[in-house]
Amino acid sequence: MGRGSSLARLAALASAVVLLAGCSSGGGDSPAASGAAGGKVASGTPIKFGVVSPVTGATAVPAFQQGVKAAAAYVNNQLGGVNGHPLEMVYCDDQGQDPSKNAACVQKFVANNVIAILNMGTAFGTASLPIATAAGISTFTQGSDASEVKSKHTIILHVDAESGYAAVFSHLKKQGKTSVGSMVINFPETTALYGGILPSAARKSGVEFVRMVVINPTATDFTPELLKASQGADIVTMSYGPAQMAQTLQNAQAAGVHVQFAVGNAAIDQKNFVQPAGSAAEGVVAYSGVDLYNSSAPQAVTYRDQMEKAGFGAGIGGMSEQGFSFVMTAHTALSDMKQYTPGALRDYFNSHKVPVYLGQVYDASKTPFPDRPAIHVTAARVVQVKNGQFADVGGDWIDTYGGGS
Repeated sequence: MGRGSSLARLAALASAVVLLAGCSSGGGDSPAASGAAGGKVASGTPIKFGVVSPVTGATAVPAFQQGVKAAAAYVNNQLGGVNGHPLEMVYCDDQGQDPSKNAACVQKFVANNVIAILNMGTAFGTASLPIATAAGISTFTQGSDASEVKSKHTIILHVDAESGYAAVFSHLKKQGKTSVGSMVINFPETTALYGGILPSAARKSGVEFVRMVVINPTATDFTPELLKASQGADIVTMSYGPAQMAQTLQNAQAAGVHVQFAVGNAAIDQKNFVQPAGSAAEGVVAYSGVDLYNSSAPQAVTYRDQMEKAGFGAGIGGMSEQGFSFVMTAHTALSDMKQYTPGALRDYFNSHKVPVYLGQVYDASKTPFPDRPAIHVTAARVVQVKNGQFADVGGDWIDTYGGGS
């Protein structure tokens, strides 16, 4: 037999050994297999999460689920899952934050035995939180509803809206802005939430809250509401869909309304907010956890790289970052746990200091608001649209509720 044929047989034998080794790791608690790019592919029994957000409808925010998908792919295909267990996401669209559809989503999650729910949207609190709580399932959420910030079954990893706006108002006060008007979408949960937190944030920051104006979620011209909200105000906050906020900025430009606009982290959206608004978006200020577009911090770089790799580069922004962070922070906690149950996950977050991906440390022992025991993180960064892109202007974390600024 020639040397060439011997080498061919050795190569075939080596390939067979590798193939058999790969096939032997398919058990329920098997270790992760090696990934094609040098990472580890999870192959054990899955750990399920429910994911609910408005992917379609008047207030659609598809970027949240995009961030979840990018993070789950990264965890499962490169990090080896959670000790070899892949994360399995059960997705559900509540179609414009319809409370009945949101509740149906959560019932689906309960039936699927999820370990926790990843929620984006204001419909969750009144419609679905009782369902999840009755099943003993905790929820990673923005805290967009008054009932969420009071529940022991909610895990709010990032700054809440009141603390975020307080940071923005404190930053703008240094520039001479002393009064605030607000435009919010006409959803009962939203108006109730912002009707309480914006006046409180203004008081804490030493500025005056003038009024809150509600808008129709299907409106196309927001000039009347804008003129009312901006009367006697230096700052106007907007809390609704990115496309509608972009239209509001264009209405302001056309009407010659010159106020400082401020938005929450959901509006850090190049594709759906900044770009459609064009030059009218220049100067808009938002609260955030990090400079998502320009930061060289390793986690920010990983987030942007994985979003691009998953095909969601256009969705890089505040909401996809939140979805990505929810998954990655849960991965950190689960990797240190022995049991993967809803109760064990909740107990872990209540008893450990958990580093938040692209955020601060979640420390349940720190409760700055006695009436809102689910809030433990109160510092934010301030970013502003400059040359068509949000960039950090605050320079550091601003925590008015922590005694600093």
